[in-house]
Amino acid sequence: LNNLGSMYYRMERFEEAVPLLERSYLGRDELLGAEHNYTMGTMMSFAGSLIGVGSFDEARALLGAELEGRLLDSGDTNLSSFLTHSIELALQADNLDESVRLVDLYIQHSSDAEEPYSRLTVQIRTLVSQLVERGELEDAERFRSFLDTLN
Repeated sequence: LNNLGSMYYRMERFEEAVPLLERSYLGRDELLGAEHNYTMGTMMSFAGSLIGVGSFDEARALLGAELEGRLLDSGDTNLSSFLTHSIELALQADNLDESVRLVDLYIQHSSDAEEPYSRLTVQIRTLVSQLVERGELEDAERFRSFLDTLN
């Protein structure tokens, strides 16, 4: 289940990935526990798929602020990729609130500096542009200042 669901997730076939990853996540959580690396990896793919189908609230509930913090603090190398993809999907869905929340989450917990032109920083630059277009200058300036620290 997990391999097929993960393949659908990577192919951005989120509607097909969600039920498979949900079953895999629930099974791994029951058998291995919530803190196990396999469980956490499946949970990130499941949450990413939920974001892909526009279920931002469900993804947020699945992750929860405390769990998101633990994932970020764990130094998981897949986390930057997960956040990059999640921000990209939220931007595509024109959900700036979710994009802002995810970028804030990254900035708050990140211990490693991103490269100035990584996929994540490109997504943050896109978010800054969209925030400026909407007149949300405070958030735009905050993220622009973060990006300036990377140069």
